[in-house]
Amino acid sequence: FYVDMIRKRARPSYPPQRSSRRIHPLSSSSTAAASVTVFLAALSCSVSAFVRSSHARATPPSSRSAMFVPGSLARLRVFANKSAPFRAVASSSGSYVPEVPSLASDLYASNSDTLAHMSRLSLAPMMEYTDRHMRHMIRLLSSRTLLYTEMVAANALAHQYDALRGCPDGAFDDHMIRRFLSQQAGRDGHEYPGCVLQLGGSCPDALSAAARISTVDALRDPDASAPLYRYTALNLNCGCPSEKVAGKGAFGASLMSDADLVRSLCDAMAKGSEGTLPVTVKCRIGTDLQFDGDVRPSDEAMYSSLCRFVETVAAGGVVTDFQVHARLAVLGRSYSPAQNRNVPPLRHDIVRKVARRYPDLTFHLNGGVDALDRAAGVLEEGDLRGVMVGRSLAADPWGWAGADRVLYGEAGAPVASRRRLLELYGKHADREEELWDPAKIRRRILRPVQALFAGERHGKRFRIALDEIGGRPKQERAGKRPVDETPLSELLLHAADSTMDEEVLNMSPEESYEKKRQGAGEAASGVGSNRRTAAIAEWDRIRKSEPESATACAEGR
Repeated sequence: FYVDMIRKRARPSYPPQRSSRRIHPLSSSSTAAASVTVFLAALSCSVSAFVRSSHARATPPSSRSAMFVPGSLARLRVFANKSAPFRAVASSSGSYVPEVPSLASDLYASNSDTLAHMSRLSLAPMMEYTDRHMRHMIRLLSSRTLLYTEMVAANALAHQYDALRGCPDGAFDDHMIRRFLSQQAGRDGHEYPGCVLQLGGSCPDALSAAARISTVDALRDPDASAPLYRYTALNLNCGCPSEKVAGKGAFGASLMSDADLVRSLCDAMAKGSEGTLPVTVKCRIGTDLQFDGDVRPSDEAMYSSLCRFVETVAAGGVVTDFQVHARLAVLGRSYSPAQNRNVPPLRHDIVRKVARRYPDLTFHLNGGVDALDRAAGVLEEGDLRGVMVGRSLAADPWGWAGADRVLYGEAGAPVASRRRLLELYGKHADREEELWDPAKIRRRILRPVQALFAGERHGKRFRIALDEIGGRPKQERAGKRPVDETPLSELLLHAADSTMDEEVLNMSPEESYEKKRQGAGEAASGVGSNRRTAAIAEWDRIRKSEPESATACAEGR
């Protein structure tokens, strides 16, 4: 499989982006050498993951629980040495984990400060959605929201990079690495401040390599002096419940059953980045496999299990920041990701209780926060560092345009209206179409702005207009319509002007926020109770009509 993958990537017709570089086919000798290297690395990580997965499933939950000593909870203390990339942590025996020397403590401290500065609202990682286009649009809406990438499989990233390094110069294109890691909207040096790279995997070597690729060995664009990607932190996915990830892949939510392994994986990620980036963990309250398949265990059992997981992971001295999806992950009943979002009940109270138990650690709540005013209410109590939002931000992005003012106390929003947002996003769209093939990338570029007028009159007309614009390049290539050289930015503005009312186009974020609050008041009083979730329901309907790969692990909600 990996031999074929390398040969396919080396074909002269690859990659789809418009590039002046000439891609040479691999010689048989270089193909064989790169293939052997990639195959052995893949085999090593796959065998390790299989052994760990088999051991975790063979170990009874009761046996794993017996290792936990409740009295040790009170002795966990994290020292607030902000300048050190690894912090000493008291273990259950009272001894301390030695601090790992830092190679870049100043850079680590800067990234840690950025992480803390921008963490009251986070964009949850969603496969096929939180790509560089959506992150760019959210950054235009809010300068303070912490952005997360899609989950990037560490194995795939490491294999791609090993193949790239084992080939002659110019023989292997870095398209796939740039596809997942690129932080620039173009070759103009633009960067996204406050962005976290989420990695998925259960092989320490692969995660360490992926961390190194994204930091120390960051590929550089030949036409720019800055790295193609520069992240604020690394995040380990311990929450995705999909069969491809938590089942066959033996990572994601299945890692909740092996906190010791999670600690080792985080340590590998930290060492791979050479101490330049903080490492955080996104997890669930637990999984049904930890409770003998019970999907509704007792409150005390869930609380104790989450405490055990948090304490074990934090005891390594690397992780002090957790993003907790406040639901159980059901892995033993073939639930789909959608069922795992709806069937297990939300338990915000358990996350809050754990956050109060560990005041020296930071916790972010994920799940059930579907509006800006609700996010503000969740943060009022002060026990949580922030909230993480996925579907609501994707389904109604303009509803969060006032986040900087409401959650961070800024004077106003970065953009004055949706018309202005489309003007700025149009520049990004034009840059992308200059670099890549419009027939392959246009729909992906347009996806983030499809829901920009969610809940507004004629919003559906705008989505239909974007759908027609997105299909034009393929029709032009097939000769089904004349070639149109109009920039995508102009097409975007024309679609908005021809479908939406002028008042809606020019409405400020403050006016929109007050309108949303009035709608929330009506919902609370029983009038128009469906308005608050109508945008999310419509977004879900559109997602169901897309390929399965687009929703396989969009679990951060």
